Amino acid sequence: MKENEREKLRPLLFEALLNLQRHDYGWVGTDKLEQELRKVGIRYQEYGAETLRAFLEFFPEDLAITDSAATQAGEPERSYVILRQYRQLRRQKRRQDGKVPDEKKPALAKLLRDILQNLSLEQGEWIYITQVGNAVAAAGINYKEYGFIQLNPFLQQFAEQIELQSSDPSGTKAEAVVRLRRFEMNVPRRAESAAACESEPESPKFALDDSLRERLKKEILKRAQQISLEENRWRAAKSFLEFLRQTGVDYKKYGTGDGFLFLKQFPSLLDVRMKASANGKSLYHVVRLHREERASGQTPRKIEAERIPEDRRASEAPEAATLRDSRPFAKASHERLQRLVKLLRPERWSYGEAALPVSVTAPILGRYMENHISRICAEHKFRHCRETLPGYQDVQYGICHTGLVTADFRPIYAFFKNNLLKTGPRWNLESFAAVGTQAFEDVSRHFETLPPAAAYEFPEIQALSDGAALYCDYWRILTEQTKRLPLDFLQSFCTREMLTGGDSTPEEVYTLHPDNAARNRYFANLGKQIEEVPGVSEAMKQAFGQIVNRSLREFRWNRSVALPGYDAARNVCDILLPLRFAEGREPERAIAVERTEAGEYIAREVLSLSSAYRRCRAVLYPESQWLSAEKTVAYDLG
Repeated sequence: MKENEREKLRPLLFEALLNLQRHDYGWVGTDKLEQELRKVGIRYQEYGAETLRAFLEFFPEDLAITDSAATQAGEPERSYVILRQYRQLRRQKRRQDGKVPDEKKPALAKLLRDILQNLSLEQGEWIYITQVGNAVAAAGINYKEYGFIQLNPFLQQFAEQIELQSSDPSGTKAEAVVRLRRFEMNVPRRAESAAACESEPESPKFALDDSLRERLKKEILKRAQQISLEENRWRAAKSFLEFLRQTGVDYKKYGTGDGFLFLKQFPSLLDVRMKASANGKSLYHVVRLHREERASGQTPRKIEAERIPEDRRASEAPEAATLRDSRPFAKASHERLQRLVKLLRPERWSYGEAALPVSVTAPILGRYMENHISRICAEHKFRHCRETLPGYQDVQYGICHTGLVTADFRPIYAFFKNNLLKTGPRWNLESFAAVGTQAFEDVSRHFETLPPAAAYEFPEIQALSDGAALYCDYWRILTEQTKRLPLDFLQSFCTREMLTGGDSTPEEVYTLHPDNAARNRYFANLGKQIEEVPGVSEAMKQAFGQIVNRSLREFRWNRSVALPGYDAARNVCDILLPLRFAEGREPERAIAVERTEAGEYIAREVLSLSSAYRRCRAVLYPESQWLSAEKTVAYDLG
């Protein structure tokens, strides 16, 4: 097929697939696609293709194709296809489909500005789009009538007034956030509060006279001080109204049944706003004291966005700080990992031979980055700096060595930016850049020096090779890590009654995902039974000991089978040896051997080949016959 023909057909092909594909790994059968292609005017026979599959192979950079099981004749029963850049194309389609009429834009812009002013508890604060969506619906705005499927592209129609971005710039399961642009916020807080009150629907008949308002203002201020209602602390308006009632100020006595409307009669004293509930599905009123009155004639200063404290953790609740510190880095999105793959020296980052969409073809790389950053932090090799932007929030930048290189062995660095929200991880991944590129020069200018790569302390293996004893934690492996052992090994020693738990059979349980709760319960119960039956546990111990000894003999014959591994959970390096559960069989598992401070070698853990490969790849690229990405699977069923 000629290039000009491909360019002409590509939009039509995308349109047909977008009508059928529901998510980025939602495979579409070619039988359904053929019907959809006819609707958009594509007849693949006209381009010299005998089958639809042959026609689709003209677009390898756009499509991923796989086949079902073969028939007896050897022909594929059915083919399936997906768009590689599904998410990007879906977003483009949504942006193209909707448009707000010019005559309606001014009124909608004003209404959206009022909504965001009411939702923001601080000037310049980012607001989750879930909260904005609830408020937009409550205000009667139906963005779908303008052709928008989602709220995000609708808000992008008002880019001059509204700033919208992802709370996690890497885009990994992150909720978008919204705020007014800075020039929309250069309004004194009291005047803004009053304007917000006027924009909300309220009864025009209710208004306190000036003398009563002044008298009540003093009473409310006194009670606010009693309840510690400070200017920087928001409190649920409902509880504050109840406190006022209990202390003699009952709003119902002044001609209104709406307590929030009563509080809004004091715009110079109280700031009343809306806040989203914890699940983001509902809104409720919150209140706090305004700053003290300024001297008459003094020009109010322009409002600036809240600055991040020097030690951000000091301004957070202990629970929030602990949560943020436990996972300080947001996960890298699939899109960013794909960009990183293009920078890297060619290497396989997926498990086995399974055909996967482009968005999930680098699962090993994602785990590598998590483990590597964990080690970088443990060695204090993550560098960060702060930049102060006049009239805006302080920005912090971070950098670390990834331990990865390009095809010509140039080091690659990861760059981060601090999360401006007070929830979620502290650092968001911004980009990757290789030394010597313009992208690297643009971001590295923030730092005086570059951090070094992580240094892994490999366990000494000479003594083990020379005949040092290898101890094995049998109890832990056989009773706590039972689910990691092969099914045929368990069937050789456990009775059928032990293996049949409730209505489940071992064959059924082994087909469940390793994180499945029912699977975990099954193996926890089986481990207890093994421990309680001495005959079974002793027989398994003897057999497993022989397997470990076989592995040890293989290592002493060929030291190259020993590979280093990094356990990120415990921040230790161990030795990985292959486990062959029968003579002549390929390794099915790996055993992790740890060297203690006393110099003893202890086998504490059985690992699937996938887990072993991830641990090893955190340290080095394994050029091994028994451990490679091709020999692993996404997860081992046993």
